[in-house]
Amino acid sequence: MQTHQKGVASWFVARALRLLRAENRVRAVLSYADADYHKGTVYRALNFGYYGLSTLKKDFYTKDAEGVLRKQSRGRTKGVEGVWLPRSRKHRFLMLYDKKLTVKWPKENAEKGA
Repeated sequence: MQTHQKGVASWFVARALRLLRAENRVRAVLSYADADYHKGTVYRALNFGYYGLSTLKKDFYTKDAEGVLRKQSRGRTKGVEGVWLPRSRKHRFLMLYDKKLTVKWPKENAEKGA
């Protein structure tokens, strides 16, 4: 099947969701778009609900042998030399299939987060 280049991402995600739902009982799909890189255009095009930005968080970084900061993904931070740096916020998109589910975030206008 040939797809138009501009809509290939939304075609792919829509197809993946269709296949996922055909083989599994899916109640909802939550996806995040990194606010530093994109706004979730694909999820907007597929009518996902927009639920605002994630809360502010920080990640712990330590220096490697060459002195380059590397994100520490696991383990203790107490007593470890390093620095806490802000993490980029994420746009939250939710496709709700089971209307009995309660969403903990308020739904927002998708244009507000643009």
